[in-house]
Amino acid sequence: MSTWPVDVANQLHPLFGRVRVEHYNNAEKQGAARGQVHARLHGPPTTTFTRFWSDQYEHKLEYVGHVTKWDEFVVRGSVADAKLIGFYLVDGVVRAAVGLDRGGDPETGPRRRGWAACARLVSARARPAPAVLADDRTDLWSLARR
Repeated sequence: MSTWPVDVANQLHPLFGRVRVEHYNNAEKQGAARGQVHARLHGPPTTTFTRFWSDQYEHKLEYVGHVTKWDEFVVRGSVADAKLIGFYLVDGVVRAAVGLDRGGDPETGPRRRGWAACARLVSARARPAPAVLADDRTDLWSLARR
């Protein structure tokens, strides 16, 4: 009898705790992770985390990380032009980022590098100074390497 959960949208993540993500990007990654558990293959637990995008009319929304409560929200870009990245911080740690119209296709486009840097900031539990994080002139990868 199998003891692994049937609901792959609901997972116990090593960084975020219990999360539920109902998006096909998550489903694509969870099949392999659950298959390893079911086959009793040894290795580290899944380190993938919530990352998805959605086209909403003429706007593209992107999200990486997971947060339900935060104590600071740092905006990078232009609210007036509706082209921004928002960073959710908890006790100074980047826990998630949300983007609005900050580039092309987040899966294959040239701006993908920026979202990879956002993912790295989240996975590294980076603690950049909010003013530096908000500055569009600062390379996000330089903050992820610290």
